[in-house]
Amino acid sequence: MRMYKIYFFLLTILVTFSLSAQITTGELPPNRILKNNIQLIGEHTFQEKLIIPKPNVKQLLKEDEAELKEGKAWRFGTAIDSNFSISTKGKWQHFSNGKSLWTFEVMAEGAYSLNFNFDTFKLSSSAKLFIYNTFNKDYLGALTKVNNTEDLKMASRPIKGDRIQFELWINSDELNQNLFSCKEVVYAYKDIFNKTDKSFGSSGSCNININCEEGDPWQDIKRSVVMTLTNNNTRLCTGTLLNNTAQDSTPYILTANHCGNSASIFVFNYESAACSPNTDGSLSNSIYGATLRARNFDSDFILYELSSVPPASYQVYYAGWSAIASPAEYATCIHHPSGDVKKISIAQGAVISDTYNNTGTVENHWRVKRWEKGTTESGSSGSPLFNESQRVVGQLQGGTASCNNSAGSDYYGKFSTSWNTATDSSQKLSHWLDPINTSQLEIDGFDPSPASYNLDLELKYNYNLPFYTCESLNFNFLVKNVGNLPVDSFIIDFYINNQLIYSKKHTNKLTRNQTITIPANSNPDTFGTADVKIVIKEVNGTVDQNSTNDTLTNQLFYNSSPISMFLELKTDDYGSETTWEVSSNSAFPTFRLYEGGPYPNIEGGNTYKDTLCFYDSCFKFTLYDTFNDGFNGGFGDGYLYLKSDSGDTVIYENNFTSGQKTYTFCIEDTSTIIIDKKKDNAQFKLYPNPIRKGQVLNWTRKGYESQVMDIQIHNLQGEIVLKYKQVKEILIPNYLSQGMYILKAKADYQDEWLTKEKLIIY
Repeated sequence: MRMYKIYFFLLTILVTFSLSAQITTGELPPNRILKNNIQLIGEHTFQEKLIIPKPNVKQLLKEDEAELKEGKAWRFGTAIDSNFSISTKGKWQHFSNGKSLWTFEVMAEGAYSLNFNFDTFKLSSSAKLFIYNTFNKDYLGALTKVNNTEDLKMASRPIKGDRIQFELWINSDELNQNLFSCKEVVYAYKDIFNKTDKSFGSSGSCNININCEEGDPWQDIKRSVVMTLTNNNTRLCTGTLLNNTAQDSTPYILTANHCGNSASIFVFNYESAACSPNTDGSLSNSIYGATLRARNFDSDFILYELSSVPPASYQVYYAGWSAIASPAEYATCIHHPSGDVKKISIAQGAVISDTYNNTGTVENHWRVKRWEKGTTESGSSGSPLFNESQRVVGQLQGGTASCNNSAGSDYYGKFSTSWNTATDSSQKLSHWLDPINTSQLEIDGFDPSPASYNLDLELKYNYNLPFYTCESLNFNFLVKNVGNLPVDSFIIDFYINNQLIYSKKHTNKLTRNQTITIPANSNPDTFGTADVKIVIKEVNGTVDQNSTNDTLTNQLFYNSSPISMFLELKTDDYGSETTWEVSSNSAFPTFRLYEGGPYPNIEGGNTYKDTLCFYDSCFKFTLYDTFNDGFNGGFGDGYLYLKSDSGDTVIYENNFTSGQKTYTFCIEDTSTIIIDKKKDNAQFKLYPNPIRKGQVLNWTRKGYESQVMDIQIHNLQGEIVLKYKQVKEILIPNYLSQGMYILKAKADYQDEWLTKEKLIIY
């Protein structure tokens, strides 16, 4: 079996934990401001500060580089033993009004943030605990008895800075009712807060904030996506709050099994307030701890039940899901790459049923071939894959996509595999997400907060609408009821270039948060850009109360005068590595016309043929290979042909040994491809063509005794790369790049070039 450069780590230990919520009162710490007004009646001083030794950051970063190749959850900090408590460290002060105050400070030079794992945590009825950094204005508090747990465990979220203060206020008569000790301090050697000065492993520049335009249709769904801290709260992943068939707000979180199984913190609504500039979000909407309900290694899922229902102030959303084993036609991922604020990635084409990273024999994963917008990174692990109906169909295990690898694929464990493939309730989702045994295989989301409008139908987006087509338009758009009241009927108007194509009434009943996919079709008689517009004209016989989400507009390029080209591609043994795309190479419009692959892995390779349509312009054809060895790299003898309908070879490639190769070609009219033959010289022929570098190029000029010619060879930018006077053959030098060129020829006595011929050099 072929070895891949990226490997992935699976945990094999099953551990269940039951913890409690990290819900705070939202107060600021008193910060000893009462001391001026209250008589100090007693004091017992312990050591007031704890110095945490600085870890070997260089070694940690080196380990992280290796772990990235293994697919482990993204690590931002390391846990260091601390062992401090209110009974052994800090300073107690007792006041005349019956209050007592414990203060303590933890210092860790160079840490970007600190978070704390408490092995004992129990607060009395009056207790209020504040953990904060005054300099960074980052406050956690007040923690109260609401945060107590049956097993007396607790952990804090990361708090900015390397000097963290503790204040515990209690009634003096409750001193003996409080237990508080910290086993570990997590020293953050990566900055998960600073989004401007990127540190190692931080989110790449191609990531898209959830509050950018691409995230507009996902403003409700985004509230279901959480950032999770795992493995003693030193690592970051992404998870999703899921709905269930009872729609009873049971807080189930779906994430990846490989993210780890120790106590976790779940952070909601961590996002940049705007698309740009990219600003830090708040970590205040967090919940600590959960009960492990189910996990499965085959599809790499783990399901938690949070220790507490998220409070109304968090404004969470419970995402819908689909356990139907059909590939998404339009795929979206919302995630926290490298612990960054919430991002969105979009794939326009259908996902593929596949084995994980092309290993194994059972197709337990959905493969996203490539992201049209955005990407994923470490920290994105466990993030949801939504289908075109905005339902979860999988969670991210790993892949090769990144800002530096736009052709990389990602693999998501199938929700359908996780649903009921296993028999034990601890290994499948169906037992927990269908508690009332409805046998439903898909449901929409649930929003516990009331909507802003009673009657509000929203057009989410178009999908399957191509950027370019030569055929009739056939696409779909998603409609969602986001109002409080049910919708019984609605009218949709469909326009192209502001001309009404049709108006249609739909009588589908939609309850709140329910979606419906509606098909649209047309046959435009135009060439060039076309504006497509969908409008909600009427809802329940009246006007929609919220008109801001009633219109969808898209632009495409429609080719009513197609020029046919024929593609033939032969793969090597590993067709799954090969993809390609054709894009425009003109100033306007610039878009992708076609894409193909990946292909099945077949020993000896396989040949694939297709017909593509073009128009008068210039284009780029790009080959990709995810293993960076092409289809001529030692595992076969692949090739690529692109030919015109007259048989002219536009592209020929049989020496593709890298990860990417691009060819440029132009089409001038419907009968010729970069060919301009004079009528009196139509019998001029080049051979061999295509020609290998280092070979001799010959030609014949039928009807003429002398074959001696003046020769110029131009690249596709019009630049002369070779020039010869009165020759009858030429040697193609090895320094020329592979690709297509234009050869001009004329006799010495002639003033004009007699012919322009395309020449393929490989």
